[in-house]
Amino acid sequence: MKDTFLDAQIALYQGQLKVEEANILNLIHNSVGIGEHTSISDDIDKHIAKIAELKEKIEVAESLK
Repeated sequence: MKDTFLDAQIALYQGQLKVEEANILNLIHNSVGIGEHTSISDDIDKHIAKIAELKEKIEVAESLK
């Protein structure tokens, strides 16, 4: 049962990771259409920080299995 909950949590983190990666790619490839962003670099940094956090959570959850 423990593994079921951990697997579900890992899947959630992996989904969130994909969203963050997609957001970075969108900022890089479609930055012209994003007028309200004055600093794309800051936005990318925020997404990278979230990716690092999610990867750490995945690592911890996997270590508990």
